[in-house]
Amino acid sequence: MEISHTDGLNLPVSVAILAAYFTAKRFTKSAYDILIVTSNLPRLKKLPKAAYDIPAWEVMKDVAEIGVLTADSTYEDAFILLQRSDMEPVFPIVDSLNNRFLLATVTRSRLSYAVSRCQGHIPFKPVDLRQPSHVEATATAATSLLFPTTPLSTTPTIIRTTGYNSSSCASIPVSVRGSYGSMDSTSHGDESDEFDDDEAEDGFVEFPTQLLQSPIDFAFRRGGKVMNWVTNEVCDPSKLTVLIDPSPFQLMEMTPMRRVDMLFRMLKFNNVFITRSGKLMGVISLERMMTFLGTTTPYQAPGLLRTLQNFCSIAK
Repeated sequence: MEISHTDGLNLPVSVAILAAYFTAKRFTKSAYDILIVTSNLPRLKKLPKAAYDIPAWEVMKDVAEIGVLTADSTYEDAFILLQRSDMEPVFPIVDSLNNRFLLATVTRSRLSYAVSRCQGHIPFKPVDLRQPSHVEATATAATSLLFPTTPLSTTPTIIRTTGYNSSSCASIPVSVRGSYGSMDSTSHGDESDEFDDDEAEDGFVEFPTQLLQSPIDFAFRRGGKVMNWVTNEVCDPSKLTVLIDPSPFQLMEMTPMRRVDMLFRMLKFNNVFITRSGKLMGVISLERMMTFLGTTTPYQAPGLLRTLQNFCSIAK
């Protein structure tokens, strides 16, 4: 057009370019999608229209299969929970095992770090003060919770959760961690520089069983400060405190999967908890969402095949 100076070709050429662009976009993948596929990176597939109105409760993982903590769970309970084989990235915190009202969530990495610090900085007991063999195994076996070196039989197997008790949590020191994220990828080795090691060592005079049986010290961030979850007051940092998310995202059981799919894509959620009037019913994780999208069938217009068959039979 520029060479021939023919203005009459502007419109047809522009229409042809737009038609070619939209046709290629309809039947081929974009450059970003091709890079994701060739790199074998995880991605959410397109939700078929036939699955738009499927309720969330049909896809969620039931609460009976989820590892949960209570408001007064101990470090021993957290240690047992971390030994589960499902490797859940986020654990819900409920008021009690009977009511299961969702209060907050905590990531696996933060919980495992606190438990490992709880067990790794306890001074050895004198030789003349003998302790049971199962206590010694508990104190030395879990220096790395991500790679346990002892069988599960050497660890306690009884979870003691009696409900919410604010008085039992108020006397434990509180620590500062990084900002909460549903998937915590921060290295705890780097985060350990945030605290004073001398301050962290103070108070570690309890025996392993006594420290493991103490309630977990939960805290949360508000206004740039760390607040104790029980007293709701500004607290001093220590390395045993677990930073939580006091406002996890919740959906109702009958929320359609179209809305759930939009939340995962637009808000980049890794976990969505399903509740009924505040009571925890289940959870939909990003991995579970990807599995669901991979098993759904493509959408077919209702009655289209039947209409074509009838038309062909009439034409004959």
